[in-house]
Amino acid sequence: MNHLDHALILTLGSVALKYNKPYCYPSQKHICRLLFQHHGLQISLRTLNRHLQTLELDKIFARIRRHRRSNSGKIIFNTTLYKLKKRFFKFMGYLKRQADRFSAVFRMPFSAQYQGTTPQVSTETSFADPPKMGDSAQEGGRKAPPSSNLVQANLQRLRQLLKTVGKRS
Repeated sequence: MNHLDHALILTLGSVALKYNKPYCYPSQKHICRLLFQHHGLQISLRTLNRHLQTLELDKIFARIRRHRRSNSGKIIFNTTLYKLKKRFFKFMGYLKRQADRFSAVFRMPFSAQYQGTTPQVSTETSFADPPKMGDSAQEGGRKAPPSSNLVQANLQRLRQLLKTVGKRS
């Protein structure tokens, strides 16, 4: 897989996760627009179709071409439905592990993040009164980084989608 395939997988995945579904149906023009907007890749519709075909053959997703008949009998083509398969979610897990390994170099120990701050201890409390469970004096003023909740929520959404795709495959 090359960088365009990775960008296509991420684009289709982000559109599907936006609506919390294991499928999506963006138009080809919209996919090209998103690739240019978020990845800086400007490609033709023919190139897009070629790469979508290779990803479909790799069983990353299944494409279902949608059409209907008009009142006059003509065939009207709708956007293609992209059903994300189990291999898509495995690939996304692989990307997450790679990103975690890369960012591990820049991490510092949890205690080092708060070296500059000192815990706020109130002088009004006596030794007879034990601190409450939520008291910042007991926890040393440490709180989890705010982004960890967002990461956990996204991981939970991915796990739920993986379960639904696993049941259907």
